[in-house]
Amino acid sequence: MIWAGKVMEISLLVIGLSISMQIIAAWIAIPLLSIYKKYVLGVLLLVMIFMQTFRRLISFYRAISGGHIKTDIYAEIAALVVSIILVLGVKYTLKLIKELTEALDNIKILKGLLPICASCKKIRDEKGGWVQMEKYITQHSEAVFSHGVCDECAKILYPSFIK
Repeated sequence: MIWAGKVMEISLLVIGLSISMQIIAAWIAIPLLSIYKKYVLGVLLLVMIFMQTFRRLISFYRAISGGHIKTDIYAEIAALVVSIILVLGVKYTLKLIKELTEALDNIKILKGLLPICASCKKIRDEKGGWVQMEKYITQHSEAVFSHGVCDECAKILYPSFIK
């Protein structure tokens, strides 16, 4: 009988920890609703977490009301492990989303047609002014220019140095 009492105490502790982990996972997962463009995935995740939490709460209630519950300590430990993995998975997902969002924010891409002068190669900016190509590209992307002289231009510009 003493062993059964210890098993019940351990089961209550494990169920309580499992409930706590699932509530933490749900709390951490709430920002996923605002992150996803389609809320369905975030809502489904939260529904799944709350359903697991509700199931654990039923087990907990049955265990403390009357004590006549056929509790399987291994199943309760497995539920706790799943709850811990759920918390870690949600935290990792949020961290990954944050890193990817920051990476996307740092990417600048030139898109569309660039009106460029056929003669001097200046680009017309959004205000209608003409800007040197290097300056425009530097302002609208992460590109940095280093200047050199190609072989053809070197022959024209510096004929005495080039054979």
